Amino acid sequence: MWVLLGGNNKVIPIRYGASTYDNPDLNSYLILREEVPYYIIPTDLYYADFNGDWKVDDDYYGSYVRPDNAFANLEGKPRYGEPNNDDPDYYPEIFIGRLLVSSAEEIDTWTKKYLNYVLYPNDGNFTYLGNALHTQADHMQWYYNPSQAEQIDAITESFWSTTIIEEDIEWGEATYPQAANVINYMNTNDYGLILFSNHGGVAEITVASDSMNVNEPMASLISYWPDFGWDAGLEDNLDIKNTPYIVYSNACDIAGYDYNFSWSSILKHGFVEAFIVEENLNAVAFAGNTRFGWVGSSFDLEKTFFNDVVDDDDLNGYPCRKMGVGVAASKVENSSSYLDYSNNYFGDPEMNMWVGTPSQLLSASVTVNSSNIVINAGISGCDICVSSGDNGSSYYLAVSGVQSYTFSTTVRPLYITITKPNYLPYTAVTGGTFTTAETWFGNLHMLGTVLVTGSGSITILPGTNVLMDGYYTLGFYNNAHLIAEGTNQSPILFTSTSGTTRQSWNRLYFRSSNNVMKYCEVEYGDWAVCYYGYPSTGNIVENCTLHDNDQGIRIEYTGFDIKNCEIYDNRHNIVTINNPQVDIEGTRIYNGDRDGIYSVSSNTVNIYGSVIENNGIGGTSTRNGIYAGYNDVYNIGYTYSWSGYNTIRNNYSSEIYAGDISNVQIFQNSVHDNDGYEVYNSLSGNPTILAWFDWWGETPANSTQFYGNVNYNDELESQPSWEGQTSSGQLSKPVAVPADYLSPEEQIVHLKNLIATNSKTTQADSALVALFSIVRSDYIDNRYQERDDFYSYLSKMYDSYENYPLGKRALQYMIVWKMLANENETAIKLSLKALDCITNPDRMGVMGNLVNLYTYSNQYDLSADI
Repeated sequence: MWVLLGGNNKVIPIRYGASTYDNPDLNSYLILREEVPYYIIPTDLYYADFNGDWKVDDDYYGSYVRPDNAFANLEGKPRYGEPNNDDPDYYPEIFIGRLLVSSAEEIDTWTKKYLNYVLYPNDGNFTYLGNALHTQADHMQWYYNPSQAEQIDAITESFWSTTIIEEDIEWGEATYPQAANVINYMNTNDYGLILFSNHGGVAEITVASDSMNVNEPMASLISYWPDFGWDAGLEDNLDIKNTPYIVYSNACDIAGYDYNFSWSSILKHGFVEAFIVEENLNAVAFAGNTRFGWVGSSFDLEKTFFNDVVDDDDLNGYPCRKMGVGVAASKVENSSSYLDYSNNYFGDPEMNMWVGTPSQLLSASVTVNSSNIVINAGISGCDICVSSGDNGSSYYLAVSGVQSYTFSTTVRPLYITITKPNYLPYTAVTGGTFTTAETWFGNLHMLGTVLVTGSGSITILPGTNVLMDGYYTLGFYNNAHLIAEGTNQSPILFTSTSGTTRQSWNRLYFRSSNNVMKYCEVEYGDWAVCYYGYPSTGNIVENCTLHDNDQGIRIEYTGFDIKNCEIYDNRHNIVTINNPQVDIEGTRIYNGDRDGIYSVSSNTVNIYGSVIENNGIGGTSTRNGIYAGYNDVYNIGYTYSWSGYNTIRNNYSSEIYAGDISNVQIFQNSVHDNDGYEVYNSLSGNPTILAWFDWWGETPANSTQFYGNVNYNDELESQPSWEGQTSSGQLSKPVAVPADYLSPEEQIVHLKNLIATNSKTTQADSALVALFSIVRSDYIDNRYQERDDFYSYLSKMYDSYENYPLGKRALQYMIVWKMLANENETAIKLSLKALDCITNPDRMGVMGNLVNLYTYSNQYDLSADI
């Protein structure tokens, strides 16, 4: 009973109806007035009429005088739907709507608006749906007392609070309102319903006019076009918002989607089309005229439509609150063959209109048993649908008009949907494993742990709330992946329904590549976002907010990007272990209980344009801004290569802490606090930390703020202008290099020569540490062409000097290189060899790393024995 025509006239053909006059193209009166096209009407009633005959006399259009070249030329084409010579049936057999779209992008834009409206309007802040805006020109007031807008307000006042914008009905040139006034109302307020009682054209309405568009300044609500006196345009001036609405108008021509705009360099869309396809014109549905509307009879349709909606009437058992039914019923209940054709509906015909502010199914409950699922909506008269994730092929059952129902099935996972008119839907997914491509949207409860394996995927649409009803995990394995891309206006939320404290639910768990999270908020989890690579690549978290979790992001054994995020109020904000490369830029990391960034075991971490502050405020153990553990390479900027522009300040212990043989560079940053150390290089045998061109909170820098081997040269003499600001997009962008400073390629050659000529000395050991830092930082990009042969180089150093510091250092780096190559068994063998010949503190680092290797290889018993 429901048909949605998916396309404008370029996609779905137009059927014209010859209304009022049997032969409008031969009518001398219409030709004289140049009104022939206005009686040849685009109408989708044709597609809904199964019983009529629109071509009884089998005649054809002849030539006729047209007002311009913008309408389709019908000469020689069949003349359909004449009121007398043909036999159209004006009573529809199905309910129909059309989307005026012509591209995948336009379909995507409308779909996002639609899902926002029907599932969880404005991310749960849906009281705006009870507000309406009604514009009214003078002609719609002259013949009515009360006016048209006032009469509609009287019908709807129990459900909508209506703001009426109208011009003075006195004769004379119209001065108010102008389009800019209406646009300002739409930008500064939110409405669930917008009504235009105005004159109009295919690309505009006149919010103020002198009589019937005589001597008016025409106030366009689509495009700014001063040559025509149009003072403002919606497309250019309406803000993008998260509050979709329905539009109803009795204006002429605004839905004339057969009109050709190719002659115009300014107009992009017709009036109704723009409301449907543009993101900032937030209409999800529009009822309007493809040709004339009539001041009297069109208003009769409008009154009927809203009376039926408010009274919850039906048409042959189909509720009029479904938009396609309501529009059809208003025409059935009023006799006008012209408006039967001209009045059309653009949107999903089955969509329920929110009549004022909807209610919620707050008492819904689901009990998942081994052989059945018991669902109680908590209120009578509901529809309940249960479906498997493979488009219902494994299981599907829908029941209507119930409060509770027991669904007998062992299929898992299952989607559950409970609906009731003017109630927000309840949607949920049970625990289980998906292997197919799924799309999540709306307000989705997770009733158990959901895993995605094989080549499965989950795409989460903007504005979706994923609600964990317990300590559950959403996990991705093998080739499965998550695409969770919200927008600034419609972020995606992962949260708990069972508590607002850390560890109220488990985690988002990833053991796969190419997972993307953008504009997401993650709160109240345990290890909230946990990437466990084995290894993996292409994972990114961008423009996300992670707060009030035990660990905000935990990254292990994977390539990873964190960009433009806010990470705060977690016990650990970021934890990184055994990663090929983690890039952090434009991110604020603050108010963590422990370290802002905690890392251990052979990571490379690059940090640019970020702010790391006030961490260590409530934890125990390590409480620093940055904690670099065993064998980590940290580039907080890279000396004479790229600037850091990070602000690292006011963290509890040290701003930057370097553990066993960690190699840290700090280039052009602001690092300071009121107590503790700025930089703490923990072991005397650690590589010297290069910290050049940095601001240390005072000038000259206080030497007592540095511990161990720290070379801080050419310090900045004043606080930099970028202090406390984030920026992104410039990580690894080269800076000017002094002529006497060696390039990385030159440093590699120099260090290898130094190692070759001093192999049995501690100088060679230090040179290998510096060499490893350069090559390790380049592991992903391999710009210096060292990655593929570096293991052989290390192996040669170990074989030749295994009893010297150089050989023992080379053995540790061999372990790292095999881990990076995902050769964990070889890395384990090398680690066991290293434990026999390496002493503390390096031995403790090897042991910790070996625990991770056993875990990655699923040898948990051996891991526990260490």
